Amino acid sequence: EDFAEWWKRCRASGEFTDKRLNLVSVLARIGAVFQAGSAPQFLKNAPGGAYTGGFTSKQRTAMDYIAQNEAEGRKTLAYASSPELMALMQAELDRRGVHSILHTGLIPLKRRGAELNEFRFGAASTALATFGVTQKGHNIPQATDILGLNRLWSPRQESQSEFRALRPQQRNVLRIRYLHLVGSLDLYQARMCAMKIDSSRCGLDHGSPEWSAADFTHWVTILDSFCKDIADLRGIKRHYLRASLCAASGKNHEQD
Repeated sequence: EDFAEWWKRCRASGEFTDKRLNLVSVLARIGAVFQAGSAPQFLKNAPGGAYTGGFTSKQRTAMDYIAQNEAEGRKTLAYASSPELMALMQAELDRRGVHSILHTGLIPLKRRGAELNEFRFGAASTALATFGVTQKGHNIPQATDILGLNRLWSPRQESQSEFRALRPQQRNVLRIRYLHLVGSLDLYQARMCAMKIDSSRCGLDHGSPEWSAADFTHWVTILDSFCKDIADLRGIKRHYLRASLCAASGKNHEQD
């Protein structure tokens, strides 16, 4: 909501129509919106602080899916951008009795290799990884499922993460799924990745694009669409929404 109101003010003032565009400011605010939708427990410098309401619906859905896969004898390679979130989820999965390992940048390299082998050849049914760690050089054909807890702006990292399991040794039909939270940046990041992949394929293979020319939009237009969808989803003006939320929490919204 705060981002949407800020963006509308900037657009109305003409700030984003000339060469004075402050991309650093835009990216910083988009980063906060992304964090709020994917790992709000670790949101920094937010006016209301980090989220303290337990796991989000998306995170609970991810863990339910992982637990179901283990019950079916499947191995899940789950990806997210936040290593802290993966550690938090591992604790909850342990509580549920789901055997998982961490494969993030917060884990020492030697330990990462040993634990990854526990997923490949051992009893661990789940590898909780971050996108940046599982890049070129990793072969994980033992995974039967790939689960993305958030999207990225570039398809390259997503594709590389998927290719870790798409190896010649893969003996299963690999299931690849991404969780999209309604009202978050997930849908817009997915659209951006799809368009970039389409552009690359057309340029290299002279193939027929999956998207029409009208579907390719400037990033400013995508942000405009995001803010409009937020308003439509809420069905309420920002001021009244904030007043309602503050009343529910017992806070004085005029002081926020």
